[in-house]
Amino acid sequence: MREHYVRTVRLWLATLEARWPQAVELVGVETARVWLLYLAGAALAFEQGRMGVDQILAVRSAGMER
Repeated sequence: MREHYVRTVRLWLATLEARWPQAVELVGVETARVWLLYLAGAALAFEQGRMGVDQILAVRSAGMER
């Protein structure tokens, strides 16, 4: 999945940049800047193979009670 996340995160970053005024209005400039930094860093980390994505599927057994 790593190679697809490079593209995904870069698209998220481009969307954030394109809609910057709306993002700032929604969450404030500090939080929007954190998102910007995170997405830029994540794109680079995925691209360099330093970050990956793990998915876990949890299933409740038939005999287990809530």
